[in-house]
Amino acid sequence: MTLTSEQILPDVPLFEGLELRGLADLLSPVELDAGQLLWRQGQPADSLHVIVSGRVEVTARLPGERESALAELGRGGVLGELALLDGGARTAGVRALEPTSLLHLGLDDFRAIVRSRDPGARELRHRLIAVACSRLTNRHRALAATLGGDPAARPPAPRTPAERPDPPYVLRLPFFRHFPP
Repeated sequence: MTLTSEQILPDVPLFEGLELRGLADLLSPVELDAGQLLWRQGQPADSLHVIVSGRVEVTARLPGERESALAELGRGGVLGELALLDGGARTAGVRALEPTSLLHLGLDDFRAIVRSRDPGARELRHRLIAVACSRLTNRHRALAATLGGDPAARPPAPRTPAERPDPPYVLRLPFFRHFPP
């Protein structure tokens, strides 16, 4: 028996308790074989995926052609949350560890949900932001661990007052362009 997206969504923490009209209709199935890539780090980011069954590994490229495993996700796991918030490029690669079934939500469909002003859309966006912040924190920890040593054991670098920057230089920076000299 194949599960439908209506049956799966209540079990996914990201969507738990949300009432979003038409969300299930916007999700399309994706099937991966063991070892198959869902995407590579650096590819355009244009969708979110929810794992229905199976497991995937999330990896980051490191200097010197090395890879670092960031996470392993299974049923109910969410991938690609940054794509819906910011687009851009994929910040990590994803490969199926075993045959895996996913549901796909495209960026354009997500934007349509947000524009619909459905009360659940705002909550979904807040949850995506929370997932993204948590993942970024975990990713930085995982990458820092690859450097070795104990960051807490290192003494803090001495702080010295910085020289005042040249005003014409500062005004060329995008953040300060609209400020008066």
